[in-house]
Amino acid sequence: MLTYGTVQPGRRPSAADEAHALLVRLLRRAAEVGRLRTPVEQATAVARHHRRAPPETSMR
Repeated sequence: MLTYGTVQPGRRPSAADEAHALLVRLLRRAAEVGRLRTPVEQATAVARHHRRAPPETSMR
């Protein structure tokens, strides 16, 4: 899931809360049918704090 917008320090955009709620619902459904190997809370915590790795650079 990708969201974007204007970031203001100390303030969480409502879109981020909505996206997180959607992710929780989708992961709960996956857990209900046995498709999730970790608790929903742990999976959403990982997703919430994941940062994208910088792109690799080539020296060729």
